[in-house]
Formats: sequence, structure tokens, C-alpha cells
Amino acid sequence: MKYTAFIELNQKAVVDTLYADEEYQRFWGYRLLAVDGSKIRLPDNDDIREEFGTINYTNGKDTKEQGDLPYALASVLYNELNRVSLTAEFAKATNYEVDLAVAHLAHTCPQDLLIMDRNYPSFRMMAELEHGNREPKESD
Repeated sequence: MKYTAFIELNQKAVVDTLYADEEYQRFWGYRLLAVDGSKIRLPDNDDIREEFGTINYTNGKDTKEQGDLPYALASVLYNELNRVSLTAEFAKATNYEVDLAVAHLAHTCPQDLLIMDRNYPSFRMMAELEHGNREPKESD
């Protein structure tokens, strides 16, 4: 089963259901959204290595590389007050987490308060937020 099936299932079964009416929590009228990413170690097989690539590792005692393992970078846009993941991106671990976060912006609007840690507020992210075509939600 492809990992994208879980993303689509979350959208239809959870996110669409949450926003089907106006009965969800807000912070001063805003949806309180957070974005963050994490590297995830994947099972080690040839197909996964080819799809996601690998990251070199050491034993922690010296800088000599011990080998490499397959990893992915997961990024999630999360509604903090309602405890719901709105969307997720899954990519090679060597990708730039801001690129994945920019993809989440399609799921945001001007009535959102977006929280990011110190690595996200780059020139790229600020430009995307300033010049993006984020439209107000129809219900607001």
C-alpha cells in the first residue's frame, strides 16, 4: 500500500469531517496551526533505498562513517487546538524541510495563525507567505 493512501484517508475521514461545520476550536477567531518535520528511519530494503535514499551514520564516538540507512523526511501541518493533522508530506530525508512546509501553505488561509520553529522563517518561507495566493475560507 502506498503511503499516499494514508494522506488521502486522513483528508476525507478526519479533516473534511472536522471542518464540515463551524464546531471546531479557534484562538481569537483563528485556526491555530503548527508545522514541523522529522526524519524517520525506514525499513532497509532496496526499493525503499531507491525511493527515499540513505543517510550516513557514525557510532557517535568518532567521525568515521559506519554505514548508511534509509530515512525519510516527514512534515505535518497540525491543528493544535483540535488535535488534527491537516496534511502531511513525505520525501527524501535530504530534502529541505522548508520546501515541504511551503507545500502545506495550500491548506492554509489568512484566518490562520501559523506556528513554526526557528528553522522555518527563512527568506523563502516569508516570501511564500507574503506573496502566496491564500484565500479566505468561504465560511469565514
